[in-house]
Amino acid sequence: QGVGHEVYGLLPAKEFWGMSFGDLTVEAHKRAGICVFAAQIHGKIEPAPLKRLKSVNANTVLFALAQDEADLEGVATEDPNADWREVFSQNRKLWAEQTPSEEGFLEPAVIRASKSAGAGAGAGLGTEAKGPGAMPDAAGADADASGLAAAAGA
Repeated sequence: QGVGHEVYGLLPAKEFWGMSFGDLTVEAHKRAGICVFAAQIHGKIEPAPLKRLKSVNANTVLFALAQDEADLEGVATEDPNADWREVFSQNRKLWAEQTPSEEGFLEPAVIRASKSAGAGAGAGLGTEAKGPGAMPDAAGADADASGLAAAAGA
């Protein structure tokens, strides 16, 4: 039955924002019969990040098996300006400059800069943001993409 299926990259439709990876995969299969099997986290493709991706958003790049691109309808964003390839590249660029934190985890430069300025972790990052300007971290929390872009020199 899997003969003829191909791998497609996609950005989730708005109604999926805020869902966990696991819930999204179940709903995507119910709606469209596709198998969402991986997501981009910290610039890398991770298969089945069930424990790491707690909340998808507009900039969460997903990968799915489908017979053709039309099968992604209802799961992928319909925004004509949204291109998963561009978001994928932007995510990789934003997370490329990382260094170990005091806790042993990797963190983007904008958080390090915020800490060194005495503002505390996440201060001024818009961590409550959801939607098009939000970038996922490993736990599915969001950080303001404009802050990350500034830190990455974009």
